[in-house]
Amino acid sequence: MTAVSALEAFTGDAAPEESRLGNRGTADGTPRRSIVFTPASKIRTEAVDWLLDCWVPRGSVTLLGGREGIGKSTIAVDWVAQATQGKLTDAPMTVAYVVTEDSPEHTVVPRLKAAGADLDRVMFLAASVPDPDDPEEVYESVLDLPGDFPILRQFIVEHSVGLVVLDAAKSVMSSKLKGNDDLDIRRFLEPMARVAQDADCTFVCLVHFSAKKGSSDTGNLIMGSSAWQQVARSVVAVAGNPETGTVKVWNSKANLAPRIRTMEAQVGSAVITTDDGRTTEVGRINWIGECDEDGSALLNLEAEHTVAEDRTEAELWLTDYLSGHGSHPKKEVLNEARKVALADRTVERAFKNIGGVSESRGFPRIAHWSLPSAATGGTGPVPQIRGGTGGTGHDLHRYDGGTGSRSSISPRSMTGGTGGATGTGASTLTSVSDCDEPSDETILDSLDTEHGMSPETVAGSVPKLSRDAALARLQALEKSHLVSVDHRGRYTRREAL
Repeated sequence: MTAVSALEAFTGDAAPEESRLGNRGTADGTPRRSIVFTPASKIRTEAVDWLLDCWVPRGSVTLLGGREGIGKSTIAVDWVAQATQGKLTDAPMTVAYVVTEDSPEHTVVPRLKAAGADLDRVMFLAASVPDPDDPEEVYESVLDLPGDFPILRQFIVEHSVGLVVLDAAKSVMSSKLKGNDDLDIRRFLEPMARVAQDADCTFVCLVHFSAKKGSSDTGNLIMGSSAWQQVARSVVAVAGNPETGTVKVWNSKANLAPRIRTMEAQVGSAVITTDDGRTTEVGRINWIGECDEDGSALLNLEAEHTVAEDRTEAELWLTDYLSGHGSHPKKEVLNEARKVALADRTVERAFKNIGGVSESRGFPRIAHWSLPSAATGGTGPVPQIRGGTGGTGHDLHRYDGGTGSRSSISPRSMTGGTGGATGTGASTLTSVSDCDEPSDETILDSLDTEHGMSPETVAGSVPKLSRDAALARLQALEKSHLVSVDHRGRYTRREAL
């Protein structure tokens, strides 16, 4: 099917030289945009070919969504097993599996064995990346999409892959894309849809639902952006019933399907023997049968039964956001969180719970948030530095200079180098002799750069800070040109220069 120029189609004549030149490019060879079209009469109509009836259309992108721990991966493994056994098509299918949240050797392959998959037809994918310091050496890395779509498409074609499972989809999204931005989600999913159609390969992407109460719309529940559901051809949702211990699986986006198909299942267990001769128990999905009602009502019920020890929606969102974007200004993180209806205080509590690292940079000092790295010692809460230290190295970027022996934050240059050197002529933070008192950094973090706050509001936002102490500290920070005050006595943090 070839698109033709509008002039040739409607006149039957070849376009004049200048029009054809416009389609090819300019005189110097620079490509030029032009309008092309395909008559509807030239498009070959086709019925939808289902890999899984009413759930997964072939040659397209399907989302498999549900809350954390509900059994999405176990269901995906069952689909993979059926594909390799030839139960979904006329012949056994080769499957490419991209796993980032579970261990293939400890979790996924044992589940595949329990589900009866043909393991020779399942391939776990990663990217091979040359070492920048030694091009002859390579190391494995996770796929980075959409950048890796060309090599992924080539692999799909060369190995006749019929099904690709991304578990979880956002883990292979490029760090340059934001998971809650509509345009970025489209930049991720639309090339995937083209690869699926061109290579006649089906993509199943696992996504997480948030813990929002009062909503059963999966388009709103998919963490990040409604564009996930808008671009995907089908969305299959999973919801659990805490009273019966079963789950319901149904097509919550059914534009292509002739009906809403709901199956009830139970996530059970199976015992297998591993290659080292030991036995282990793994999860396995046991299908009970079709039922009349979908699981929409269960989505609200799940939210009401969320236990306290589970990670909150805010923790999940924040971990996901920071893992894909590295260090970001606190203000920017809070602004993005508001777009998904997360309150500032909720996000700040979540930041503490996940052990986030807060670093202050620039002048005036601006807090930057990031996840704990190996250098900070794991995932536990990361305490603020209080004792005397030297300046931190290039990798940590904790402080620009060394800290004092008694102060929470000692006076130093806001732009000085490492090693504890103090610059001259630059504004400094006020020393706090009592470590139990909130630091100047904490007070600055409580302030916004746009909306002023009264000393009373600051005192209510910062633990162990009275109204009078807040006023005195704010006045000192104002003299250091780190905050400004308006005619109403409301304080704002100055933007970094």
